[in-house]
Amino acid sequence: MRRMYNHKQLHKTGSFECGKCNKVFETHQRMRTHLNAVHKYKNMPNKCAVCNERFNSHKLKDQHLVTVHGMTPVIRKCSACDKTFTSQNLLRTHTKRFHLMERRFECTECEMTFFAKNQLQFHMLKHTGKKDFQCDVCLKWFTRKYVLTEHMRIHMNDRRFTCLHCGRGFVQKCSWRSHMRTVHGEIDDRATSTT
Repeated sequence: MRRMYNHKQLHKTGSFECGKCNKVFETHQRMRTHLNAVHKYKNMPNKCAVCNERFNSHKLKDQHLVTVHGMTPVIRKCSACDKTFTSQNLLRTHTKRFHLMERRFECTECEMTFFAKNQLQFHMLKHTGKKDFQCDVCLKWFTRKYVLTEHMRIHMNDRRFTCLHCGRGFVQKCSWRSHMRTVHGEIDDRATSTT
């Protein structure tokens, strides 16, 4: 119960002023984090457990542990799934994105939400129809660079998807899959992929 009470305090919002530099924070926890990081540890909050040297990031501390103390690289395991990460930041991002389902960026057209700003920008192309990428050969326009890159394989006759049954080659994976289903009756076309 005490831990729950303390946790709830983290969510209380208000006006919390740092006693050292008069910066104001929305929560008491943010003010405490600032106080420790900036004033107490001088922006070096990550301490080496072996020699007590301090670092301004988990990554630098981990590199120090490996190079100076000969330790094996730190692998952080997600507590919600089996994925592992080499940095605290990657683990934090993964947790927010896939387990906490943080979606701060909202589409103004259809109310879909996204974890990252670039995902929203990518999505907005559906609504704007803006085509910034042009083929130099046939002058067709495309909304996304990767679609233009795939399109260019047509002009280069790049038939990278090959049927293992009859040897026929396909430029696009979707054409190859369709061929595998209709001609050869393959349902799980991933099992016969050559790429």
